[in-house]
Amino acid sequence: MATERTDNPRSHTDYTIGWVCALPKELAAAMAMLDIPHAPLPNSKNDANSYMLGSIREHNIVIACLPMGEVGTTAAATVIARMLSTFPSIKFGLMVGIGGGIPKHDVRLGDVVVSVPTDHFPGVVQWDMGKALQDQNTTVFKRTGALNRPPDALLTAISHLVAKHEVEESRIEAFFKELESKRPKFASKYLRKDSLNDVLFAPDSAHHELEGNDRVSNCDNCDASQIIQRKPRPMEIHYGLIASGNKVIKSAILRDSLDKDLGGRVLCVEMEAAGLMNSFPCLVIRGICDYADSHKNKRWQEYAAAVAAAYTKELLEVLQPANVRQERAARDIPELMNTVNKVHATATDVNVIRTTIDSGQRQNEKSRVLDWLTDIGFGPQHSLHRDKQQPGTGKWFLDSAEYQTWRDKDVRVLFCQGIQGAGKTILSSIVIEDLASGSHSLAGETEVAYIYCDYKRQDEQTALGLLSSLTKQLCLSRESLSPGVTQLHAKHTLKSTRPSRQEVRQALEDVIQGFTRVYVVVDALDELLDDDNHRNALVDELGKLGRSSPNLKIFVTSRPLLADISQFFCDASKVDIFANQDDVGAYVEGWLSSMPDSSPLHTNKLPINKALRQEVKDTILQATRGMFLLARLYMDSLRVKSTPKGVRDVLRGMQHQNDKAKMLSVEDSLYKAYDETMARINKQEPDFQNLATQILLWITHAKRPLSTEELRHALAVEVGRNELDEDNLIASLDVSICAGLAIVDDKSQEVRLVHYTTQEYLEQRHFKLSLNINPHNTITEVCVTYLMYSIFKSGPCRSKGDYIGRMRTHLLYFYAATYWRHHAR
Repeated sequence: MATERTDNPRSHTDYTIGWVCALPKELAAAMAMLDIPHAPLPNSKNDANSYMLGSIREHNIVIACLPMGEVGTTAAATVIARMLSTFPSIKFGLMVGIGGGIPKHDVRLGDVVVSVPTDHFPGVVQWDMGKALQDQNTTVFKRTGALNRPPDALLTAISHLVAKHEVEESRIEAFFKELESKRPKFASKYLRKDSLNDVLFAPDSAHHELEGNDRVSNCDNCDASQIIQRKPRPMEIHYGLIASGNKVIKSAILRDSLDKDLGGRVLCVEMEAAGLMNSFPCLVIRGICDYADSHKNKRWQEYAAAVAAAYTKELLEVLQPANVRQERAARDIPELMNTVNKVHATATDVNVIRTTIDSGQRQNEKSRVLDWLTDIGFGPQHSLHRDKQQPGTGKWFLDSAEYQTWRDKDVRVLFCQGIQGAGKTILSSIVIEDLASGSHSLAGETEVAYIYCDYKRQDEQTALGLLSSLTKQLCLSRESLSPGVTQLHAKHTLKSTRPSRQEVRQALEDVIQGFTRVYVVVDALDELLDDDNHRNALVDELGKLGRSSPNLKIFVTSRPLLADISQFFCDASKVDIFANQDDVGAYVEGWLSSMPDSSPLHTNKLPINKALRQEVKDTILQATRGMFLLARLYMDSLRVKSTPKGVRDVLRGMQHQNDKAKMLSVEDSLYKAYDETMARINKQEPDFQNLATQILLWITHAKRPLSTEELRHALAVEVGRNELDEDNLIASLDVSICAGLAIVDDKSQEVRLVHYTTQEYLEQRHFKLSLNINPHNTITEVCVTYLMYSIFKSGPCRSKGDYIGRMRTHLLYFYAATYWRHHAR
């Protein structure tokens, strides 16, 4: 190892080996291993690399380092592309530096790992590049990024060196002894192995930083009982698979999951090698500096860089120059030169492409993890409620001191109670829109996540599911996943298990910490039934989140709650929600504008009907008693009237009922309105009356919301027949015959009751008092009849096409097969 630098009589074409480093400390180790340093040569146009030239034995070598602060596969690809434009005779590359070891294979700190082909891989695989493949009923993620296999000259030299080490010691220690005398400064920092400790913690042992410690990681605060005891041994050289990617791995669970995904053959993980392009012949050599877990630190990096460079020197000493000369130049590989030319065509375009590809890979991985976490979302529900808003609705609430103090200042929880039908859900959607607008946000990142509890979705709305949904919503707004979510996914996919509620809450805490402020909106907490303790569990988890996350603000709406959970809200700021008169007026105006042409209230009758419209508005405002729902029921009773006299007769009835309602409770007033609505239904023609009753029976007692097509099939079933008579299917489902008690969601096409209280009324009063109707018996008979159709007795479908065809013509099958037992109990 010469210390003097000589003049350089060589030309660019004399250099045949490219040595690439990612870090300055790796470059320093490479420089220390040169026998003779060479004077620099000028770079070609557009080549911004900085090179160190030199030789080991008869090999002339070009050493380049990635730009300061840039790491990852794409940065390495750019350096190689530029190198080949300046040094056209380079035959292959050596990627030399540090990496993380996989302890399962007894790879230890200070060892060397060399990439050589295995059964399925050419030596290096890019672990964060792949595609989803369907394998029977399972989705498999297959890695598709991999380097080309090393050239024969290098593989032959490796075989020579492996055999040599079987009969004599490696020369690495001899190189180090020589450096101690010739380069003492380098040796004092890079070769101090005796002062280093090789400590391996159990995979599930988390790192604990000492309070006040800087980023020089220290494990003095970690659980020493989790240290895995191993017998000391000398440094070893390993040959096999290296996994490369664009992300630092600092999780033992993710590390071991990656090894498992790749067949249990990974010896090392690192960040640059796969960027050397799959058409570029190269070899990767890594000194092991950590175990890619949360205890990862920099203490072993210098020694690991030195041992990797020393192995490279030893390999080059046995590499025959004649064999190198016989290899074709990398520039002569057409696929590689296409990439090189693109790099130099326009650096800007390459950076854009690089960023786009990296972003796309991150988004694909993020979507895969979040879809694994949960499929529960509330976007469609929010859109439905948002679209019902009239301009200016809820302004009284947004302008209130209680709301603005909660939103902008130190109040953490705002609890809003309101009677049935007071407009709480619409108000929640207004709050979500206000928070999402960001017009009032603090400097930094602010995000909102929300839950619409729904009495019809009890199966999916568990405390665990709702916490998972909040986590997913917040993650979707970030470019990359938080470490907590990534580690949660890795841990459970490795074991084929699902996370617990506590684990999801902890992951959610981790996500929340990435924002300046997070708002969580929970609408209709009372609709989350507590039969399985999910409501209490959700309230408990929200309380824990609030205590651990000072940047979290929680907004909850509900009807008056039970005493067992009111304690959670005892210190919360509170606002009572009611049907504000201005909001009800805007609601009525919006409703009047949608009247049918035949109605005397239609806008085409203006100005003749102006007084009548005002009379409608005034009467309804007086009769609502703080409930939007009453306003809706009253307005629906006017929709079918075709003369001004008919409208006024209904208004007089409203005024009379309002006078009597002053003596009734809010619930009794609402139920009285429902009684009148059912009376209108029963005054219809017998066929319409029966159809409306059947529709209400199904959507009240069904285990989940039914689509319009499922309900059409349910209504067409004739008990005792062995096939569906398509002539018995109603042409289209018109829920107007239900007098406003049922609605159809335009986006999902699900048929729903207009309100939670409608469900309670029909279950507890109407159907319960109808002695000739047993709803669950009726539904059971329909489901069993459907499942006994002749078409299903022929056995499984013979092809996917037959299956799809059968399901398209029998749309109630999935519901009947899943829930008939529930109704039969």
